[in-house]
Amino acid sequence: MSIYNDILDQQGGNHRAAGDLHEVLWSRLLAKEDPRFHNVRLAGGDGGVDGIIVTDPALGNVTVFQAKFFKNITQKANRDAILESFTRAHNHGFTVSEWVLLVPVPLSTKEIDWLSSGELQRHAGARLDISRKCRLDQCVVKYREGSELERLAERNLTVTADLLPKSAKALQKIIATERRLKTRLQLEIVDRLRTINEDIIRQRKIETVRAQSALKALRKGWADHTLMLDQTRRENAAPGLVQEYTRDFMEFIRQRLDLAFMTEGLCEGISVKLSEIFATTFHLSAAAGRAQIPNMKAEKATMWKLLGTLLDQCREFDIELAKAVGKFV
Repeated sequence: MSIYNDILDQQGGNHRAAGDLHEVLWSRLLAKEDPRFHNVRLAGGDGGVDGIIVTDPALGNVTVFQAKFFKNITQKANRDAILESFTRAHNHGFTVSEWVLLVPVPLSTKEIDWLSSGELQRHAGARLDISRKCRLDQCVVKYREGSELERLAERNLTVTADLLPKSAKALQKIIATERRLKTRLQLEIVDRLRTINEDIIRQRKIETVRAQSALKALRKGWADHTLMLDQTRRENAAPGLVQEYTRDFMEFIRQRLDLAFMTEGLCEGISVKLSEIFATTFHLSAAAGRAQIPNMKAEKATMWKLLGTLLDQCREFDIELAKAVGKFV
């Protein structure tokens, strides 16, 4: 129960605050384990959903994760809370193919037997309308307990130290390079892709026509930006102009992050490629800024090298999108 105590101690014994921290810790660590994981904040509460993995965007099938900061699940109040969350999870527009309970402690045989007894499905079945009730038979109930949370925390010490600075794990070796700007930037990009609201969840049933439109929308403007990058390099533009352009380009990319996530199943790896382009653009902008400082000639060389890399990435990205669009013609 050490991870349970670490979380509770971090929040000064406040169980409600500890529950929020427990959810965040699971979310950050699960995202490290599987980039498809998305933390979810639905209007009016969590709605029985703390996180999801979209397993089939076309059919709207998802794996739902629900975090509960309970010391055990034998008490009636705790079981009632679990039953209510399970029922709410099935009251949305998507189909829950798996429902995973996340707890900070090991589960006993008795507790595991209760989860697999079918009581969750019976409870939900008595409260859902018939259209949602029929989905219950397709849902598999699973759990991840404290030992797995401990293992994930030890494998991702940067996340653990950030969220549990008072714990013993925070004193373990933290690789210095994981604290550098590039890593923080990559985490920020993943967080952006992870952020998803209820409206986006309801749009998971992507039809072929909508998929083609999304791909075309994602591709729109890339040829112009690629041409501008090439012109900037050929004309040996001043660092100030390079920095101004890259700032505009980063905003252009940000506007397409959600589209990249939505089309990931139609063009594998597209969101990762867009993230890499964003990271390169960010570092190019920083190098261009430093290149404007007197006696920083080396930074100017770095700037041109990054510009060449960015140009190659954009061309490759546009080619991949063109191939994906062609599949639906």
